[in-house]
Amino acid sequence: MTGKLNIIALLLLFTVTGVAQTNLVTNPGFEDSVSVGWWLNAWGGATGILENETGSNVISGNVSAKVTVTKVGDKIEKISLMSSIVNAPEGELILTVVARTESAMFVPFKLSLKCQSSDGSKKWYGGDEVLLTTAPQRIKFIVTPDPAYRDSIFVRLSCGLNKTTYIFDDVELRKNVQLPLPIPTGRRLKEIVADKYPDGNLYIGGAMLSNVWETYSEEILNNEFSYVTPANDFKQTYIHPKPDIYQWDLSDTWVEKAKTNGQVIRMHSPISPQCSKWAKDDSRTAEELLQNLEEYVTALCQRYNDKDNILWMDVVNETIDKTTGEWFGPKPGTDSWENPWTIIGFDTTYSENFQPPLYIKRAFELANKYAPNIKQIINQHGTMNDAAWDKIKLLVKYLRDKGLRVDGIGFQAHVDVGWENETNDNGINNIVALGNLIDWAHENNLEFHITENNVFLRNGNEWKWEEQANTFQAILQTLISKRQSGVVTWNVWMIRDCDGNMSSANPVLFKEDGSAKPAYYAVQKVLEDGATAVENFEQLPVVFSLEQNFPNPFNPTTTIKYSIPAELHNGIMVQLKVYDMLGREVATLVNKKQNAGFYNVQFDASNLSTGVYVYRLQAGNYIASKKLLLLK
Repeated sequence: MTGKLNIIALLLLFTVTGVAQTNLVTNPGFEDSVSVGWWLNAWGGATGILENETGSNVISGNVSAKVTVTKVGDKIEKISLMSSIVNAPEGELILTVVARTESAMFVPFKLSLKCQSSDGSKKWYGGDEVLLTTAPQRIKFIVTPDPAYRDSIFVRLSCGLNKTTYIFDDVELRKNVQLPLPIPTGRRLKEIVADKYPDGNLYIGGAMLSNVWETYSEEILNNEFSYVTPANDFKQTYIHPKPDIYQWDLSDTWVEKAKTNGQVIRMHSPISPQCSKWAKDDSRTAEELLQNLEEYVTALCQRYNDKDNILWMDVVNETIDKTTGEWFGPKPGTDSWENPWTIIGFDTTYSENFQPPLYIKRAFELANKYAPNIKQIINQHGTMNDAAWDKIKLLVKYLRDKGLRVDGIGFQAHVDVGWENETNDNGINNIVALGNLIDWAHENNLEFHITENNVFLRNGNEWKWEEQANTFQAILQTLISKRQSGVVTWNVWMIRDCDGNMSSANPVLFKEDGSAKPAYYAVQKVLEDGATAVENFEQLPVVFSLEQNFPNPFNPTTTIKYSIPAELHNGIMVQLKVYDMLGREVATLVNKKQNAGFYNVQFDASNLSTGVYVYRLQAGNYIASKKLLLLK
């Protein structure tokens, strides 16, 4: 291995007990880093030297590790200091390191994990890039590796993008033993529903991935919701990835967890674009796809029909392209978001103007036959455009004309902040259109489900917490107002902002640290009394944070936001400074004692030239820095 320097990597074996390991990494203190447990790994012709560091350059204890990058590669310029463990425990892991450089310039650095399964397959997980300086920084990366990829875990301290010297110490990879979850004020959502809506026409729920079991997210899910959607763990992608292969471990576990916690389940188990790569393969014939569909739906329904706590199943999902209004179909290759099931064919006998894909009817035939105890839903994404929903209405009529049972329709409601103020393709306000759609569903003996509600903060709205609360409130208020005429359900898609895709858009009710956002209190208030106004319920932060400036790139002003945790109620000395890429200070934005709270600072770069700059926050021992780009 290039750059390994003949260092032998030792695998640290440990026994997982009820008490979390404090540190899983081999030789974390670097007392003898050049001979025990650590080695260099290099790519693209990069080379380096690993040594012990003693004396005045040590970060803590008597010894630190020193990595000197002597050559950067011609292609991939990377060197990593690595260590490995085996049989990592379940749940969320936290990797931390204290690091600095001997360079006067800001140098990029990244923490990552290479996780390996027992059969040798691998997954990579990486933290955000940070910028190191001569001052030591404690850097943290929180990750929940796939349970199948915990046989061996390789820790990477990636530092080879510049020819310079890095100093490392106090590395930890451990099970993330978190502080007690911050509990919101007021009653829990499930308590309010049980008290205020005992007629059973309203369900309030949350969706979660199994890869965040044993984290704040699962604790919040169980505290707040009596209705759960196990995200992607009932989908064909996982349960039936290939002919003759079935994986029931995650879905079975979900059923037992929900039973233990007194929760009901919606199986998000549709025939949909979320299908296996086997099904997406361009060589698949109509006959092969039909057999694959029939195997999966039949096995799924037979396995779970008699589970009392499974109330609903999504039979099909995203059948209509949200942008064109046409039936969503296949694409070349296996990596695109596509729907291969239309290859099975279309029903040309029903109507000259309405010829739906045959896979939809077949999926409902099997679900009707083998899951008569479970309510059966058509789930659709997009927004309130009439063209798509008119097609869904025709689809319901078509299926019922074929003698098939359809119990409800679902609207995913992945929307941007301010959606309630916008209009659909016919100029009708979205909230009015939503109310009209719910009325139509109930008039046609259909339940109405908001199945995957997110409110994204992006495109200039990154920190508009109160506006996000208003959007959640408007949607839920409309839904609740219709509960007297039929069943309505609401499900937030993911629990914390760090869960799942699009986490950078902060789309849900809880922050990464588990604290409730204004959106949570908006939902709570609507449930309690149907109030139309949402107050500012922003709580004090529980952790330090430095957020990415916005806008970025910028000209000539931008906003920098940061937080000081509530525990520092007596205040702390804070410095926020801006540097050029040579490490020269160009602006001091904050230099004073500040109390706990959320802060935003305007930076005016009118006197600076176009280029990349770095802003650095220091509050006590907390140090963080990020890049910003000025374009004139």
